[in-house]
Amino acid sequence: MLSVLVASVEAVFGKKAAEETQPLPGPEIPSFAVAPLEFMGVVAKALGGLPDSTIFFGAAGLLTAFYAGVLLLFPRTVTNRDRRMSWVITLLSSLVMSFVGLYFAFRLYLTDGSILMPNFADVVNSDDTVLANAICLFFLAYCLVDVVFCLLHYGDNVSIGFQHHTMYAVLLVYLLRSGQSILFAVGALEELPTLVLACYEVAGDPRPRLATGLAIFFARVTYHLFITYKASELLNTPLFFFSSYLLVHHIAWFRSWFIHRVEAVKSESAALGSHDATRRAAVNQKKLKLEVTTHVYAVAVMLALQAVMHFYLVGSQLSDFASKRGWTERGSALALLLVDLAGHTACFLLVTARMVGIIQDVYTEHFIFHTIEKRSIIYNISWEDPRVERELLKIGKDDVILTISSAGCNVLDYLVTGPKAIVACDFNISQLAMLELKLFAIIHLDHARFWAIFAESDYAVFKEEYEKVGGLRELILKSDSTTKQSTVDFWDENHDVIKNNIMFAGSSGLAARLLLPFMKWLGVVDYMVSRKCYPPATVSLAVVRSLLQNQTLWAWLAPLGGVPESQLALIQREPHVWAERLEEVLCRRMWMPDNYFYYAYFAGTNILR
Repeated sequence: MLSVLVASVEAVFGKKAAEETQPLPGPEIPSFAVAPLEFMGVVAKALGGLPDSTIFFGAAGLLTAFYAGVLLLFPRTVTNRDRRMSWVITLLSSLVMSFVGLYFAFRLYLTDGSILMPNFADVVNSDDTVLANAICLFFLAYCLVDVVFCLLHYGDNVSIGFQHHTMYAVLLVYLLRSGQSILFAVGALEELPTLVLACYEVAGDPRPRLATGLAIFFARVTYHLFITYKASELLNTPLFFFSSYLLVHHIAWFRSWFIHRVEAVKSESAALGSHDATRRAAVNQKKLKLEVTTHVYAVAVMLALQAVMHFYLVGSQLSDFASKRGWTERGSALALLLVDLAGHTACFLLVTARMVGIIQDVYTEHFIFHTIEKRSIIYNISWEDPRVERELLKIGKDDVILTISSAGCNVLDYLVTGPKAIVACDFNISQLAMLELKLFAIIHLDHARFWAIFAESDYAVFKEEYEKVGGLRELILKSDSTTKQSTVDFWDENHDVIKNNIMFAGSSGLAARLLLPFMKWLGVVDYMVSRKCYPPATVSLAVVRSLLQNQTLWAWLAPLGGVPESQLALIQREPHVWAERLEEVLCRRMWMPDNYFYYAYFAGTNILR
């Protein structure tokens, strides 16, 4: 309903001249809509003979009677009775608002937006004026009745009611006295999300539901955008920018719903019995994956739909401009067209950025665990420098090392020092499969065959050595390894890790694939292949170093490298520390002759593919 505040701006920025208020021709009325429109005409005729006071007090009486009736039907023993009753009046109000709003949305379509023109209802259709005034009086009565019952019955269950209703009461009085009630009526359909939410709340289900999110997007975002553009075409450009500002609040509500929806799925695992932890974890993980995937796809579809709407409206404006004849007529319309196009672009970027931000929130929080659940690797090689750790830890023959497996590189490096034992663990069992395959390949293959698999990604050699009788697969299954079955299961299903170049495998390999073209363009790859111990001194590299210090960029790249949201938050709290470490890596550490990790990425991928 925030979009109805647009009405008050009209008085500030002014109206177009009276000669510009003539209605525009609209499309033909579809046959299925004739009966509903006639019904609304009958309602308008019935209301037209009533004074405003009668409509106001009649609406107040209807809302009061509805609340009293539901109160009598609700048993006192029902769960969360006060909370559920606090939504009863809102349920009826939002139902009426959505129904009338649907009528005015259809009228907006039939008149091609000219219903938003000043004095349109007085000139063309007095029924619109009667219905618009009536719905304003109804909502004003709702604000009063809801405040009264809030004070008497459910004050503890309402957080924003007083401020919200007071604001709208003032606004509605202004719209009624200034004859602009039709603008409020056109925006009444934006109460549809409130209707959906009220239905769930009265039913005792306060969880964020998918239907609520869809209603928010299509009513508060998409429909709001359409009204905004029509207002821009028919009233004035400042109104367009003000309405675009209000759009931020609608998207913020949608974003809040989205985050709470995902969090609600997480918390539902507590409903499963603690005696069955395995079942609880499996069910919760599967449900969380389904929820996250579904909602991300839903947001992506919504984003695409709003983009289509933007381009359609822009195309309509350009087509209208092209149809004008003569340079004089075009010249007068060109300035307005440029301003409108600038507004369209700004609004499109605003909505897109906000919606992409919603996807990013879920992506940064769930990407790693989603990857693990799919039995995929994150790291194809390790990034840490084992030489520094060997020097600091001074690993000896009596030491037992507990380490994260990752891709197994550091584990194998420690093994060279001859410790008593190494225990490798990893939250992602696929990483242990990578380590175990390397161990058995080192033990049972010669250097040439090992090099062909892990350095050259020779899939024919891997397939032969893994599947042949007495090959790596059988050797792993015959071993006493505690992870032998999961290792074989992984490699049976993931030959593509080797087939598609192991240096680009996993999500960290994807990050390398994305960054490698830029590194080639900057000359970093050529320097690395030539074994030069310093970076190229170019302005471009300095610019890239600055870009890589950008926190927004790393919010997208970090999950690919297996950096969870909690670690990313540490970086965001101390950005200067991150910038210093990144500068050290880019300018010094990655150029050390014995730092084979970066050399493998830049030089190895360059040689192989």
